[in-house]
Amino acid sequence: MKEVISRRLKHSIDNPNGGFGKLPDVIFVDGGITQLRAAKEVIREYNLDIPVFGMVKNDKHTTRALIDEERNELELSEELKNFIRNIKKHLDTGLKYWFLGLIIMYISNIILLLVFKSGGANNENAVQEMIKL
Repeated sequence: MKEVISRRLKHSIDNPNGGFGKLPDVIFVDGGITQLRAAKEVIREYNLDIPVFGMVKNDKHTTRALIDEERNELELSEELKNFIRNIKKHLDTGLKYWFLGLIIMYISNIILLLVFKSGGANNENAVQEMIKL
C-alpha cells in the first residue's frame, strides 16, 4: 500500500502534466484502518494534506460506509454505494484483463524461446516441447 501511494504521489509531484496528472483531492482505500493509516503516513512524508477514507464492508463484503483516520464512520447514500460498486467492478475487470494479457505474453515468450532454442518452428523437437506445455 505504502509503495503504491508513494509512487503515485511522487509521479504527480515530479510531473503534474504526466500520465498520473496532478495530485488527487482525496484518496479512497479498499480496506480498513490499517490501509488508511499506511496511506496517511506516506502522505505526511510528502508534507501533503490529502484526506483518505477507508471502505467499511458489510457481511456480504460490499461497501456500507467510509471511515476516516479517527475511525468516524460516514454513512453512504444508495447512490454513492452504487457509484463505488461500479468503480470497483470496472477496476476488477480491468485488472483481470491486464493480468490475462500478462499471462498470454509470458506463455508466448516461453513458446518463442522453445522454438528458437530447439532450432526453429519446422523442427520436430520444438513441436514436441510445445505439446508438453
